[in-house]
Amino acid sequence: MDALFRWLPMALILVVAGVLLMRLGRRLLASDSGRGDVDSGPGVLGLVLLGGATVGCLVVSVALGSAGFDRLRRQRDLERVPRTEVLAAMTGEINLSGRAEPDEDSGVVHAPRSHVPSLYYHYTEEEKTTDSDGDTKWEVVDRREAWAPTFRLIDDSGSIAVRPADGDVFRTSGKDLGETVGNRRYSEWRIEPGESVFVFGFARVDAEGLGEVVFDAPGRYSPIVAEGDEVGQRRGMATVAIFLIWGGLAALSFAVYFGGWLARMHKSPTYLAVLATAMVVGLGFCGLRMVHADLVGARDRLDRARGSAREAVGDLLRRRGISWEGDWGALGRFDDPAEFAPLDERERRRLRRLRIDLARAVLRANAIRDRFPERQLAPLWGVSAAEPVPLPGPDAEELSRLDRQFEAARLGGGRAGGVGAGALVLAVVGSWIGLRKVKEKRYIENVPTSPTVGVAVGFAEVVGTIEPAFGGRSLTGPLSDRPCVQFHYTVQERRGTGKNAKWVTIEDRAEQVGFDCRDDHGRLFVLPEGAEILTRHHDSRQEGKLRYGETRLEVGDPLYALGSATIEPEEMASLRLERGNDRSLPYILSNYSEPALMHRKARVGQFWVTLALDALILPTLLGFGVLGSFQATDFLAATGVAIGYFALAVAILMFNDLVFLRNRVRRAWHNIDVSLKKRADLVPSLQEIVDSYLSHERGVQEELSLMRRGYGGGVVLDPTRASEVLTAERSLLGRITGLREAHPELKGDTLTGDLMRRLTLLENEVALMRQGYNDAVERYNTRIAHVPEVLLAACFGFPEASYFRAEVEVRQAPRVELAGGGA
Repeated sequence: MDALFRWLPMALILVVAGVLLMRLGRRLLASDSGRGDVDSGPGVLGLVLLGGATVGCLVVSVALGSAGFDRLRRQRDLERVPRTEVLAAMTGEINLSGRAEPDEDSGVVHAPRSHVPSLYYHYTEEEKTTDSDGDTKWEVVDRREAWAPTFRLIDDSGSIAVRPADGDVFRTSGKDLGETVGNRRYSEWRIEPGESVFVFGFARVDAEGLGEVVFDAPGRYSPIVAEGDEVGQRRGMATVAIFLIWGGLAALSFAVYFGGWLARMHKSPTYLAVLATAMVVGLGFCGLRMVHADLVGARDRLDRARGSAREAVGDLLRRRGISWEGDWGALGRFDDPAEFAPLDERERRRLRRLRIDLARAVLRANAIRDRFPERQLAPLWGVSAAEPVPLPGPDAEELSRLDRQFEAARLGGGRAGGVGAGALVLAVVGSWIGLRKVKEKRYIENVPTSPTVGVAVGFAEVVGTIEPAFGGRSLTGPLSDRPCVQFHYTVQERRGTGKNAKWVTIEDRAEQVGFDCRDDHGRLFVLPEGAEILTRHHDSRQEGKLRYGETRLEVGDPLYALGSATIEPEEMASLRLERGNDRSLPYILSNYSEPALMHRKARVGQFWVTLALDALILPTLLGFGVLGSFQATDFLAATGVAIGYFALAVAILMFNDLVFLRNRVRRAWHNIDVSLKKRADLVPSLQEIVDSYLSHERGVQEELSLMRRGYGGGVVLDPTRASEVLTAERSLLGRITGLREAHPELKGDTLTGDLMRRLTLLENEVALMRQGYNDAVERYNTRIAHVPEVLLAACFGFPEASYFRAEVEVRQAPRVELAGGGA
């Protein structure tokens, strides 16, 4: 199992590297055969960079995760070794606290600046320097550390020799000297005689408990000689471990990001699913690895403790002529004068504490095994429950007292809360930006491409070629001298020197003119004002201290356009593409292809979503740290954050899609409704014509009454009702047209001609908008019938929309012909 946990990450890296090499090979073959195109994905260099970034992030993830796990394992090792007293030292890992005093044979070392006698010091001397830009900094010119080869650790039970192997075992809690003299700065960190220290090392002792603590013997411990207490050291280890593990998870998430970029993965739900799966696997791997380490580590530690305790107790009892076969239950109270009379007070205290410490080790090992999911997984790794050590009443009470003194290493709530709050803010901001960018990408994805002659009023997408409009003009790029329809030109000047140098914009100019989008079917006029311009044309030039830059849309460029198709306001017989009144909808003009744009938008959105998920996991881990658990279940529970974020993000994206499609239907119908209501002003003129010429016609008054009710009085028309009203209107207009043909005096009447022209223009307006409305209805109704959108539609009330089936078409508006002399 250890081999699996060790080699699985490396196997993953090798698999990813193999996939990248295969993709690179296919791209090279495609390039050699001439099948590549500019929008088919990154080039060879891009593939190499993205592949390197993906593998690099995986390597960093494994490195940080392993380092964090090692820190957490060391913290758990320290937690599993109960603090004891010097008198009860036995061979093996040992946790001691007491007063540090010099050893008579080794003496002390003296700090270089303060000359204070010390058991350990770390000294730095820095010099203040100034660089060519005038910036000052401190450079270390001398760094030293030294320690006494041996010192004594003393508590109320006795003393023991401590032999530090090197300076890395020492931990100081704060700077003891900070002094600045001229351009020199001196600092010292010291452990002085008489200070309280905490020691975690390996004890080598005899049956009497006499011996030493060393730090170079093999065992499951982290060599530590530290000012302060054990809790602070465990807290520091856990804090560093949390950030290292979180850094590994963040690197893993960005390996997914770069891998998705490489694989051209732009489908947002798919990317979120892969990202969430990677985080769940990463967190689950950490959790399972910790479960294994806790179970096996506790078992191995207990086995060593049992052996050392049995050996220490047995040797001491044999030396005093007391027989013992190794059965802990056969031992009574060590203060029993009848059974343990040969023992002195020190020896009785030592034996009593050895047995209590062993019982504590058993309790901690069993507590670890009895947790979830350790209890379920322990049989897989052959870890069984340990048999408790029986204790007499007073010893059991002492065991309970010592266990109550155990303090969990909780992270500081203030600092963790501040970092967690900042991470939550980043998660919210990242989610908002990321989902907004993904929403723009889904606009591109959800709106179908229309031929220029098939564009309907409303949100539309067209693809074609940029050409000057009929009778229009083009521009010339100031830097490139190329014909274009839009450019953005900047001039910057470099001011200042060295690190203070910066580029200042002295000219920023943007110009655009209306142009035509031409495809195989026709043309569509485009107004570029207010558009987001995404172009592949970027020119720059530097002359002395001036830097010139230009971006542009050239004449002849391929064009992708996404915007609002509106009716040309003069003739009202054609459409044009522009920004539109709804500022929530994007307006994009680009010479990139639609797939390339989708990938560009997706990459930005995916970056922020990835960052948001990473930021959301950090306060989750910190929250568990504040509780002081640092258990495997913390990481397994944190997988719920990744799963929940995935589910919520996908639900938001799908809900936003449904809202967009529903609003698209509503906007399209609102435009039709407004056009229909414009007819209300024309009803009195129609009434006058009917009364004068058509009063004898059967059904005319009913048709006129239906128009009056439909267009006036604030009645909200639905598609069915509007179709009935338009049918009546067309019937009435047909009668009036026939009447004008039969009565020359009516045909030459200016008011009647103007009325007919206005009605025809309004009918053209409805005809142009009808197809756009029906297209919106079709796409909306299709989406709300899909799974899982059908569930959202049912929960949040997205009813099926009705088609507008009125038979209207664009017609030439009649010209007003004056009667002249024949009037």
